[in-house]
Amino acid sequence: FKLGGKYDCDSSLVKESNLEVVYLGVFIHQWGHFILDSLSRAWIVSHLKDTKKYKYVFLSENDSEIKGNYLEALTLLGLQASQIIVLSKPTKFRKIIIPQMATDKNHGFNKEYPMIFKTMIRNADVKSISVPAKVYLTRTNLKAAQNKEYGEKIIENNFKKNDYTVISPEKLNVKEQIAIFQNAKEVVCLNGSIPFDIVFA
Repeated sequence: FKLGGKYDCDSSLVKESNLEVVYLGVFIHQWGHFILDSLSRAWIVSHLKDTKKYKYVFLSENDSEIKGNYLEALTLLGLQASQIIVLSKPTKFRKIIIPQMATDKNHGFNKEYPMIFKTMIRNADVKSISVPAKVYLTRTNLKAAQNKEYGEKIIENNFKKNDYTVISPEKLNVKEQIAIFQNAKEVVCLNGSIPFDIVFA
């Protein structure tokens, strides 16, 4: 998850590029790992004098494209879609900036890590998004959780009876997720990817 693993590299197949790039690590198409691992180097963006000067490079599992909420998260950091490169072949660039990771293997983090999410919160401007006071974030509609979350429907119904609004987080964009963790008085969920959104609280 942290480095992407080793691979065979025939030097005769290496592409060459005259671009200056910032290496942001491995893009993992799974929200929790994206928050914890894929964004770990993104603190550098707010320290660059001219973010438009660079392209931002990810390696990718199975050449996954960065789109949807993953792309929205990066735009909230100040990047544009046209600046993001997902490499599928070994490439030699004119200059590569490699930021230190802000998290470590034991899920510890340095002072730069929270700043990533403070930047996203500031840029999201969620004042106009209405949020219920009490929210239950369900996994019952998530395809990946089918046949895994035994009994969650019972738990969900109990919270519904106690005036919690049931929301499927995978149907929300990033700004809406930020709004919930910024403005709801109570947020309840099972373990999974969505508790990682605590970084937006």
